[in-house]
This record gives sequence, C-alpha cells and structure tokens, in this order.
Amino acid sequence: MKLHIRKSFLIALIVLLILALTAGILFLIFPQMPAYFRYRDTVVDETMTDYPYTLPEVPADFAERISYGVTIKAPAEHLNPQESRIAPFKSDTLTIGVICTEDSVSMEGPDTESGKQFTEADFRHFYETVGEKAPETQIESIVFVRDKLTAKTCLRLRGTDYEIFELLAESKKIVTDVETPYFYHGSNFDGLICELKGGKTKGTNVLVSDPVHHQYVSVWIRCNDAKLTKQIIAGLDFSGFLAGKTT
Repeated sequence: MKLHIRKSFLIALIVLLILALTAGILFLIFPQMPAYFRYRDTVVDETMTDYPYTLPEVPADFAERISYGVTIKAPAEHLNPQESRIAPFKSDTLTIGVICTEDSVSMEGPDTESGKQFTEADFRHFYETVGEKAPETQIESIVFVRDKLTAKTCLRLRGTDYEIFELLAESKKIVTDVETPYFYHGSNFDGLICELKGGKTKGTNVLVSDPVHHQYVSVWIRCNDAKLTKQIIAGLDFSGFLAGKTT
C-alpha cells in the first residue's frame, strides 16, 4: 500500500515537473503569454471587413462641387450658401466637409501613461520584429492598428517592442469605441469608410491616401438619412485629388 502511494506521488511529481518545464519553455519562447490571454477576444483582436452596403445609383439632379480635387454630389437644397471649400454642403440635416493634409505618419512620441519617449528607430524596430512594413500613409497606419494588430502580435515581443504594442493596443481600444472602419474597393475609389458611433447625428468619414503626392483627404458626412449617405459615397470622385489637383 505504501509502495503504491509512493509510486503515485512520484508520478504526480514527475507530471508537475513536466508541466513546470513546459511552462518555462513556453514563457521563454512566448514571454508575453499572460498579455496574450488578457488581450485575446477583446476589441484588440477585432479586424476589418469590407464595406457591407450595396451602393445605389446617384440621382442625376444632384448638385456637384469640387473641393481639394474631390468631386462631391448631393441634393442642391443642401448647398452651403457661403461657398465654403471646407464644407461645400451644409444644412440643418446634412453637412459634407473636406479636410486635406500632408500624408505623413509620425513614428515618435511618448507613451502617455509611462511618459517614456519612443523614437522612430524604436517604431521601425517594432514593425520589423512583428514582420510588417512600417506604414508610410495614414491609411496604412489605420489598417495596421485596426486590422493587423491582434493579441497574437505581442507573443514574441520584449522590452520596448512590447511597450509599443501596448501603446497601439490601448489606442485601438479607444478608437474602437468611436468608429468602425471598413475597406472600400468601389468603381469610384479605393479607401476606407469609417462609421462613427454614438451622437444624435450619424457620421461617416471617407478616407483616401495619395502616396504619390503625399496627400491625405477625409470627406466627412453628417446625415441621419442612410440612403442619402450611400448615394453621396457612390458619387464621390477622387481622380482630381489623386492627380495632385488640390489647390
């Protein structure tokens, strides 16, 4: 009987040692395993999908305005009487605005929680470690954080690389509460469509990068009429913007 108990104890001890050894090896290979389980199945694990809505035909009687090389079509009754370049359409129920900026991605700055200052070299090392090309445009930056960055990204990271992962993961948590981004590949343009969450007026942002001329444009639509919003998106033409005609 004592022999049987001693044998069972030895077997249990061996199993525990094997489990401890396995855990140690896994920790050496994947030092951020606890962080992986903390981020898994949260918004950090969410990825992007294609824009889910079928776009309708654009009514022939829509008025047309060009802002920063972007052709925009919407009902004439919503034209901004101020002839504003930034907001060519503006009324009580519809506002369409356009913002055009230099398309550059900042790869330096502080972690707001720890106060640690990250350099461009730190970010480039991070992207190299995770096997991704460093983003060069705003679109690429958004797609990396919202689509490519997941819980698995952290598994092999150490030191500064892991701290940058945490910074990007926390920023993903914040923006996920604000908007839902979609890939858009239409007959009129390729870009991103971001639907804003919350607020009394529904908002949709259309984002397009021009890597040739290093420019980035955002067309924001504030409208509670879902059909009209889709018609406006269907009527957008970025050919002038992509040709560099933004003045």
